[in-house]
Amino acid sequence: MMFLWRSLFGKGQAQVPDLGYESALAASRQQKYDEAEKKYEELLGQHPHFGKAWISFAQMERKHKGQLKGEDAGAAACADVLQRAQQANPQDASIMQARGLLELKRRQHPEAAVGLLQEAVRLDPNLQPVLNWKAVKDAQLQLERQQQQQQQQQQQQQQQ
Repeated sequence: MMFLWRSLFGKGQAQVPDLGYESALAASRQQKYDEAEKKYEELLGQHPHFGKAWISFAQMERKHKGQLKGEDAGAAACADVLQRAQQANPQDASIMQARGLLELKRRQHPEAAVGLLQEAVRLDPNLQPVLNWKAVKDAQLQLERQQQQQQQQQQQQQQQ
C-alpha cells in the first residue's frame, strides 16, 4: 500500500511550509499515534486545505486502526479521514486519487474507485499514469463486462 501513497507525493506538488506537519509525521513514525492524531487534528483544523497532511493522517489511521482492530477497521478509518478531507477539499485531485486507490484495494465498490480515479485525472492530468495500472485496468474491464451483461439482460427482457 505504501507505493500507492508515495505516488501521490510526486513531482509537481507545491511546497508547503511545515505548519506542524513534520512533528505530526514524526509522532506517527514513532508509533505515538494518540499524539500524532492530536497534531494532525490541530494542523488540519487550522489548515483544512493541506491535502498532503490529510493523506498522511489517513495512512496513519489505516496502519494504527489496522494493528488494533484488523485490516477492515484500518481501511474504514482511512476512508473516514479521506472522506473528511474531500469534504474540505472537493477539487483536490490527490485526495480523490487516494480515495479511489483505497476503494480499489477494498474491492467493495470498483465503480466508485474507477470514477474517483478518472475524476482525479480530469482535475490533474499529471495523475494519468494511475489509469494504466493493472488493478485499475482490471476494475475497468470488470465494469465493462457488468455493463454488457446488463445490456444483454435488458435486450432479452424487451424481446419477451
